[in-house]
Amino acid sequence: MDELRPERHLDRSPIFETMFIVDNNPNALRETVVIGNLRIRRRVIHTGTAKFDLSLSMFRKDGGRRLSIEYRTDLFTQATATRLLHQYVQLLERIVAEPDARIADLARPLIPASTAWPQEWQGRRTPYPRNATIAQLFESQAGLHRTRQP
Repeated sequence: MDELRPERHLDRSPIFETMFIVDNNPNALRETVVIGNLRIRRRVIHTGTAKFDLSLSMFRKDGGRRLSIEYRTDLFTQATATRLLHQYVQLLERIVAEPDARIADLARPLIPASTAWPQEWQGRRTPYPRNATIAQLFESQAGLHRTRQP
């Protein structure tokens, strides 16, 4: 934070606004966990506030996977959040049905034309170093767009 010095706003996170959580811990949703003589009960507390603009959580429950969405109500309606959740499920189903297909091809039918990428971005190819890691590519892009603040 000290190095990036992003512009701060009290109504949003300074680095990112969305979060995707995958919890593979099968014990995470147990009502009671016993550790030695210690008995811990899980309590769900709904604070009525969202930590980020949009958070999608996937967790194990009843032998399957469950999805949960948390969102800022001043940015999203319940109908929009529900639609996003259903679109994500549809995308996962398409991935399972066609594992060799490109994600963009699988996702395209789920995105309304009014919110699709601008035409000039579609099919655009940009060369990049194939031997670099995602973290290195991210750092490179961040360095290109870094602004110094006094």
